[in-house]
Amino acid sequence: MDLVGIEPTTSSMPWKRAPKLRHRPIQQPFYFRLCVADSQPHTFRSDRLTTMDIRSQRCASALLLAFATAVCAQAPVATPTTDEFGIAKLYADAPPPANHWALHGDGRDARFMEAYLIPTGDGWFRPNKPQEMRLEVVSDPEANERTIPTFAMDKVLARGYLYKPPTSADGRGDFLNIEMTWRFRVLKVGTRNQNGEPHVELVPGGYRQTDDTRPAGADHAVPASCEAMSYHFNAYPLTGRVKFEKDSDHTGGYTVEDSDPEIRGAVSPFADGRVVAEKAVLYRTARGMKLELWLDMTGRGDHFRKELEYEDRHWGPTRGGNSECRAGEYTPLTMARVAIGFRCDNMVDFQVRDLSVRSIDPSKPLGR
Repeated sequence: MDLVGIEPTTSSMPWKRAPKLRHRPIQQPFYFRLCVADSQPHTFRSDRLTTMDIRSQRCASALLLAFATAVCAQAPVATPTTDEFGIAKLYADAPPPANHWALHGDGRDARFMEAYLIPTGDGWFRPNKPQEMRLEVVSDPEANERTIPTFAMDKVLARGYLYKPPTSADGRGDFLNIEMTWRFRVLKVGTRNQNGEPHVELVPGGYRQTDDTRPAGADHAVPASCEAMSYHFNAYPLTGRVKFEKDSDHTGGYTVEDSDPEIRGAVSPFADGRVVAEKAVLYRTARGMKLELWLDMTGRGDHFRKELEYEDRHWGPTRGGNSECRAGEYTPLTMARVAIGFRCDNMVDFQVRDLSVRSIDPSKPLGR
């Protein structure tokens, strides 16, 4: 890297320009650090750069240091134990070609379905519909109700996935074992009680969560309500409650309320604008599916605590049955999924950032 003509003053500055130092070497070399293309900081010696036409060694040093510090601070580096936003990973990444996704500043990401995000500044976004945020991240934008072969549960479970195997060579396979992450802040909740009290949800799902009864899938074998195939990881800002839900046929296929795992007052209420980091971990086990809900109430992303966990081996029954989806009342939803949801209900001002979905190796927990 060459730094040519770094000059901390310009002709528009009101103070007197200092005389140029022509052909005069800097007597004592000084050092500075810069983040370059690979986002790693590198150290340079001033007397080994190709050209430096500077007014003041001290001023140039300070300028370079400030620039490097700002750039490095704004670009966290992904490591084996932290993601690209500097948030701690709970499990190691699954090896390639596993599917991974992260929000890179585009509120209308090509993999978004049903909703979008609006920038609010400083890396934060608000959902386009905070009263009912339904932001789905799809494994592959080509997956939809026409290209997914079937939503009949018996066929999907037998195959193990909906659209593509998780090991698809293009890196766009269905999500199987995953770690979802986001930071959020609840600035103002609403007064409506549609879908329950105000809450946030991470929702690994089959495809859409809809009560539509028209046939779906390339085979038109079952109604679109069978697309749900979802687990819900809920947190409630007014009370600090955490809860799991399961939906195999929207909405009659929700498990009955008294079967849903929950802890009341698991954390302090957080409807005061504080930054919270949340993770939902979902992975296949020998007997079903394991769910883990983690919260970091500091928002820093390095103080996660597991607030709720459950293994779905025989979770049920449902509220209204799911036989139309060719599923049993207590069937674990062990398939790999297409649509991974970031959601909230009954919010007025709700902001998010640093969203990601990582495919993981559940046999390799980190830092615990």
